[in-house]
Amino acid sequence: MKKLYACILALTLIAPFSFASAFVEDDRSFYIFYLQFKQGVLSQDPDAKFAYDVIPGVYEATKSSGDFYGEIVSGRKVALSRFWFDKPTTFIPAEGRSILEVRAPYFANADHVTFFSTSGKKLFTISLSESSFCNDNGICNKDVGESSLNCPNDCPPIPGEELPLPPEEIVPEVVSAPPVETITPAPITTEVATETAAGVAETETGTANSRSTVISLTIGVFLILLSILGWVVWKKMAPSDLDSGSL
Repeated sequence: MKKLYACILALTLIAPFSFASAFVEDDRSFYIFYLQFKQGVLSQDPDAKFAYDVIPGVYEATKSSGDFYGEIVSGRKVALSRFWFDKPTTFIPAEGRSILEVRAPYFANADHVTFFSTSGKKLFTISLSESSFCNDNGICNKDVGESSLNCPNDCPPIPGEELPLPPEEIVPEVVSAPPVETITPAPITTEVATETAAGVAETETGTANSRSTVISLTIGVFLILLSILGWVVWKKMAPSDLDSGSL
């Protein structure tokens, strides 16, 4: 039972901090608005579950003009941002309309976004207060995530306080292929050719000397055998010649 009470107490202490952290702004977030373009009219997508979502990530402004624009306004009626986009290029014949997903930068103190035509005609408005926790009421509600970084109107910076910097965008490094090394073959010099010729000549001379030596040895052996044969014949004939002389 003591362990059970300890677990319940721990969850009770952690829960408020977890709830507060859920409202802390991600410095790299953006809105996605779900719209439709039907019969030349821009409006909210009636089939979308939500009018918009807040997605963590980096917002990149791609256009400075277009067929439509949206303006994000704070609770104090201050324009925070303006973003542009064009008419859709795809069409769904079965539904007779086009679907758009328009991105815009996220603001913790945004109250609503209003869409206009390029001529400035007001089209419709979407409330953003449900996803905003900085209410610009002059009270710093740190329990819901307000801070001097994301809600300076309610939480003015303390003199000397160092504000955390937003994370830098990581730009992928383009690694270029190393230069191909060109290998130039060394030229064949005359010395190499001379040495080669000399080596061939030397080889041929050695072969000729070997042949001469073999021939000389063969002749020498033949002469020695001939001398031995002559000496044997002479030895056999010598007693007969002596006997004939004595008679």
